Amino acid sequence: MLTSPNFILSCGLVVVNHYLAFQFFAEEYYPFSEVLAYFTFCLWIIPFAFFVSLSAGENVLPSTMQPGDDVVSNYFTKGKRGKRLGILVVFSFIKEAILPSRQKIY
Repeated sequence: MLTSPNFILSCGLVVVNHYLAFQFFAEEYYPFSEVLAYFTFCLWIIPFAFFVSLSAGENVLPSTMQPGDDVVSNYFTKGKRGKRLGILVVFSFIKEAILPSRQKIY
């Protein structure tokens, strides 16, 4: 929630972190490109990617399985027809696009 103490503390620490970064770059001259790169990568992209990675894994864990089911095969073959889903389709497409397999000649 937006009234959570952890959320309010996190927002406050983000403001403090930006203030300290501005203070650091104000003490000595740095080219604008270096300052922009630091803010872009270290203060914005990496924390945002970390936040997204924390919330992205919540819904992918298997919740129910039958005895003897393999976790990986259960994830990729949820349908009765054994339809491949998710990242397996993406990797298969990339593999065929980049490294097309040769047809075996018998």
